[in-house]
Amino acid sequence: KADEPYYADYDWEYPFVVPDLSEDYLAEPELIVKDHLSYEYAYGFGGLNRYLLRHQITRVNSDEAIARNNRLYLPVNSAEDLFIQKARVIKPDGSEIVLKEEDILQAEDEESGRVFNYFALEGLVKDCYIEYIYLIKTNPVLAGSRITFQGETPKVEVSIELMSPENLIIAAKSYNGFPDLMVDDSYEERFVLEATAKDIPAVYEEPYALMGPNLQQIVFKFSQNTELGISNMFSYRDAADHWVENTFVEKSKYAKKELKNLMKAIKVPGGSDYEKIRAVEDYIKMEYQVLDMNVAELGELDYILENKMGNEGGMLELYASLFDEMGLDYEVVFTCNRYDYSFDKEFEGYNYIDEDLLYFPKADVFLIPADVTHRVGLVPAYYSNNGALFIRKDGSPEKG
Repeated sequence: KADEPYYADYDWEYPFVVPDLSEDYLAEPELIVKDHLSYEYAYGFGGLNRYLLRHQITRVNSDEAIARNNRLYLPVNSAEDLFIQKARVIKPDGSEIVLKEEDILQAEDEESGRVFNYFALEGLVKDCYIEYIYLIKTNPVLAGSRITFQGETPKVEVSIELMSPENLIIAAKSYNGFPDLMVDDSYEERFVLEATAKDIPAVYEEPYALMGPNLQQIVFKFSQNTELGISNMFSYRDAADHWVENTFVEKSKYAKKELKNLMKAIKVPGGSDYEKIRAVEDYIKMEYQVLDMNVAELGELDYILENKMGNEGGMLELYASLFDEMGLDYEVVFTCNRYDYSFDKEFEGYNYIDEDLLYFPKADVFLIPADVTHRVGLVPAYYSNNGALFIRKDGSPEKG
């Protein structure tokens, strides 16, 4: 069927098989026995769809673990995007409590007004198992996604599967001891990568420690379209070309006029490059509003100049346009928050280039266009001691 996922009929085992666990695992207050993830990309109505299947079995063996697990939240609210949602509780005597779709409850966040769907798990006791499966349709991310596999609960077995049409080749890289994903060629008309890991230990927050980059994890992206003969998709070179092509375009008469008016209003002083950069930054960050919204017009220079507001990408273009008017040399810098990622120069995923800065070689300073709390020359700790992609105005990228 069109738009039906590969695992539309996925189910758990009947009857439940109690896992054979070591004494150390049996002593754990909470244990994830099985954590299986499958990301399927498939052509359907409207283009490429992504389906996420998750199958997890958790053993609870303490009052705290029971309290943490007595609600099972579902990741979507729209029935159109949900294909499977089921849960069951297996008690120590082997009896089961199976939850059905009509058992789904709703809760509303008082601050945001967001509505959550969840199962209320009743009958939880020590030494029982919670098993759940969901299959949902989500927005496809093609240029770089990360999955982490560690948390505060140890895991006996973790498995991951990435599936796509046979002409779309996925590249993946494993970090911090997670096994490399291998091609499984047993599927017809599909490209599949998979890996299984055993005995993943728990990790806990530590003051000043970088948790995100050091977890067992994978990053993946689409790398080839064999049908169209395209390779090295979503490279840093592509990112550089895209930025140049969308920024250094002929500006409208309105934008040209308003940029000159803005330069007059800023009253850029003579003197060093640093003094000029500082004057521009102070004025823009006092007079313009940065909105964290993915709205097209907030990235358009004409709209930003007229309404004095823009999103992160739009503000980057505004600053670049002003410094072009001034004839200042700069480089665009794309990096990532080092508390989330360590920038990878070799595996070119766009998840590593989601933060925007400007670098001025002559003054040797950085400016963060969308951060009103920092001024030129001061780089927040979460950007420091990390790599980045530097793009010159001619479009040439350099990883540093």
